[in-house]
Amino acid sequence: MRGAPSRTRLDAAKDCCLWRDGRPVRTRSRRKVRHPELSLLPYSLDDLLHKVRNRHFRDLDRPIHCWFSFEESLAFIQHSLAGGPAHIHFHSLLNHPGTPSEVLEFILTHEMLHLQIPGREIDGRWVDHPPEFWTRESELVPRKRSSWAWIYANFGECLKREPKLERLLVIRSRALPVLARPRIPLDDVLKVFGMRPEAEEFFL
Repeated sequence: MRGAPSRTRLDAAKDCCLWRDGRPVRTRSRRKVRHPELSLLPYSLDDLLHKVRNRHFRDLDRPIHCWFSFEESLAFIQHSLAGGPAHIHFHSLLNHPGTPSEVLEFILTHEMLHLQIPGREIDGRWVDHPPEFWTRESELVPRKRSSWAWIYANFGECLKREPKLERLLVIRSRALPVLARPRIPLDDVLKVFGMRPEAEEFFL
């Protein structure tokens, strides 16, 4: 959904739609999510979710489920304003034994923050990540730049930023050869790239 929805459209969205990240997505037109994959991580994703939730989101009383699937975004959250479970989807690129837990903790924090700070209109335009979202994210994850450095070091060639849509897309044809490739360890990434990127906020 581009631009700022009218009050009527937004009210209707709250009644009949799921929300994906910070914006409403009409149920009848939303793309089906692919089947979830078995986790290849050497640690428990559920344990990470529990850790992040207890640390930053104790006030969230709704169920949250996580899984991996080959989607068009690196990660996103789907939920309904009417309540019920929220679902966090991670791209298959992240389903690898070499994915650092720090990176997934950062992504979990980012996606769960959408439940606390939803999108809103700013100067007549709908914004999924308003300024207060970025401020709070930086407070919760002060070392998020290291996670972004790892993401771009390992997947940079298959990622495409869409600033107007506030999305980070995964190019399918470029991602397929990367799925089984060994991951560069986080410590090695930081030795080479430091804490980059520094210049701006990045969308998932």
